[in-house]
Amino acid sequence: MRTLKHLHDSTLKRVDLDWVVGSLAASFIVGADQHEVRIVGDGVKSFSYDRQFPWGRSASVNECQIESDRAEAVLTIEMQSGDILIGKANSFSVDDTAR
Repeated sequence: MRTLKHLHDSTLKRVDLDWVVGSLAASFIVGADQHEVRIVGDGVKSFSYDRQFPWGRSASVNECQIESDRAEAVLTIEMQSGDILIGKANSFSVDDTAR
């Protein structure tokens, strides 16, 4: 399991799912310089999320993890609102150079 510690306190801006291609892109705004980090999933099998705000409204990330094995990769994003986003795909990659 890979915990993406640099995404703690980042802002989740958007999640794009391309149904036809089967790709997913999650965009985050990170740090004082407000640069963009993207997580890209290829061969998306499922994506689910809650947006209930059980801990109160927040667009900030509490924890982000990618767990992978030979069969699939799982992206889990826990928001500081208490909501959880989960994506399953063939693979996920992190693009720290996105602008």
